[in-house]
Amino acid sequence: MEKVDHPFIHGACPICGWDYYLFLRFVGGKRTLKKIPLFYCMECQSFTCLSNYVETDEQLKLDTRFHLNHRGGPSTEFDDLVIFLKSKFRGTIAHADIGCALGNVVEAFRKVGVKSTGYDINPYIIEAGLKIFPDANLLCRSFGADDRKYNLVTITDTLEHIRKPFEFISEIGHYIDRGGILYISVPRLNKFSWSALKDSIETQ
Repeated sequence: MEKVDHPFIHGACPICGWDYYLFLRFVGGKRTLKKIPLFYCMECQSFTCLSNYVETDEQLKLDTRFHLNHRGGPSTEFDDLVIFLKSKFRGTIAHADIGCALGNVVEAFRKVGVKSTGYDINPYIIEAGLKIFPDANLLCRSFGADDRKYNLVTITDTLEHIRKPFEFISEIGHYIDRGGILYISVPRLNKFSWSALKDSIETQ
């Protein structure tokens, strides 16, 4: 991989189009194990990690195999998260998980009596998920396609795949009830980076 010597990379930020943005460091891709440059735009405060990932049919199949190898069965991975988020509500919870993959988060909520729906555009991963969690409500469609509203929406390890995250989050807001909660987790960001991303989201 070509070494980056200068901290500023000439080129347009893919989010806002600003002419210069800052190279932070290389991060390792979980799936490809390749080193990918992470950039930060000081104009729109976006973090971008351009991996040239394209969701072809073959890539969707590879993603499904990756998830089956790492999360292909019942686990307690998300139990603490579910307990934490459930504690924020006194009444009924209507939960949606965007980019649900095999449905581990949906199943974790279902086990504690929460009505949960998972959305993913990968038909192969939804098919595989329903074989593992046959009682989970997993839908192969984009979030918002059915105009349903929720008071809790989770996005775990998905936002980094969205090319225009601010527009995406703004659109999600139309389907969250007033006073509802949007929970986002993004990999490869340290505490400082997440703080800047959080501030950016709140200004949209």
